[in-house]
Amino acid sequence: MFATLINCYYFMNISNFFTKSTFAIIKIYFLTITFFSIFRGIIFINQINKSENSFSLSVSFVSFLMGIRFDTVVSCYILILPFVILLILSFFKTIPKMIYQFIFGFILLFFTITFLVCSADIPYFDYFYSRFSIAAFQWMETPDVVFKMVIQEPKYWGSLIPFMIVVYLFYKI
Repeated sequence: MFATLINCYYFMNISNFFTKSTFAIIKIYFLTITFFSIFRGIIFINQINKSENSFSLSVSFVSFLMGIRFDTVVSCYILILPFVILLILSFFKTIPKMIYQFIFGFILLFFTITFLVCSADIPYFDYFYSRFSIAAFQWMETPDVVFKMVIQEPKYWGSLIPFMIVVYLFYKI
């Protein structure tokens, strides 16, 4: 009877940890979707007056839904490894602090890169009227040209402000 109570107590600890870990991953997911939506909203507001076509609320709504679907895929690709690590480690009584630091660093690094791409997408879309894609990386063979192009155009500097704010908030939250 006593061994059963100990096993139940141990299972409750795993259950609590799994719930906390799952809640943390879900919280990060919704936070990133919010930040991705902010970048998408900036592009939308920036382009609403420049559009040659008539504005359609239904097309815009569908576009935002497609964006959320894409953002969900990107977020899940990044969050699957931390989730699996936390799931496996939930069966142990203690988890080294180093594991949490690794997971935090991993998530921060990869979402910082994705937020940087979102930030770069703002001037890219403004210039090419196309989303940032693999075609943008064709310029990476001449990084000095890209660097000069960005530095010489102060208008592009403004897209770094949302990036810095989002990364700061993501780090703090």
